[in-house]
Amino acid sequence: KKVKTSYFTFLDAGDVLIVENIIKIVEKSVCCNKNIDLIFMDFIDISEEFYIKNKHNVKKISILNSKYRLDFCGKGENYFCKSVIAKKQIDSACGIIYNTNFVKKKHFNYLKGYVHEDFGVTPYIILSAENVFSQSIPGYLYLREKVSITANGSNYKHFLNANHAVINAKRLMKNVWELRENKNINKKSFKIFNSYIANALIPKIQKLNGDYKKKYIELLNEMNIEDMYLKNLKGLAKKIIYKYKYRYK
Repeated sequence: KKVKTSYFTFLDAGDVLIVENIIKIVEKSVCCNKNIDLIFMDFIDISEEFYIKNKHNVKKISILNSKYRLDFCGKGENYFCKSVIAKKQIDSACGIIYNTNFVKKKHFNYLKGYVHEDFGVTPYIILSAENVFSQSIPGYLYLREKVSITANGSNYKHFLNANHAVINAKRLMKNVWELRENKNINKKSFKIFNSYIANALIPKIQKLNGDYKKKYIELLNEMNIEDMYLKNLKGLAKKIIYKYKYRYK
């Protein structure tokens, strides 16, 4: 609501933007010759210690291998599907430059008071975008901290984080279902989206133990989560494994 510029981006506390690379990415986006809704920059994932030692030599940091983005220019739906299939990063609010008019027109908003709130919105934003531009050029330094909200904590905290992910997933699924109902995305893309949800939520079981693990599995079973895998050999194998390990035990 407070943004006055044509575009904006998010920066998490402790992280760093490589401004000179972002300028290059934005300049390259002009080749699309379209009104761009979203511009994606790549991430570099490093430790705080490494950054502190090298922060005066950003050029050295920025040539590290980045692996989270595709080189792409086109419709958001196609970018989402290609990224999911290629196992690229797709749900963080950071690392994206947003067209302010696009965001305000669509009335996107995050669920307050929950972690994984970007997981509940970013895929919807991408699928709603007409034109996106992405480069595997690093513009965002994600500094891994020793203490992380989602990576550390007790069994209860891991359950709470996983439960928040389910709440955000259900909200996301409702919004994307409306896109499908209005024929804004096709059937194939919707199937890929469903598989993305299954692959995001099911691995969280591994961080849980005891009753919290059982409660979380119950939440997933209520969603019939295993039916969201793609109907191919790999998806069928995952479905069988899930049923054997978590539904019929």
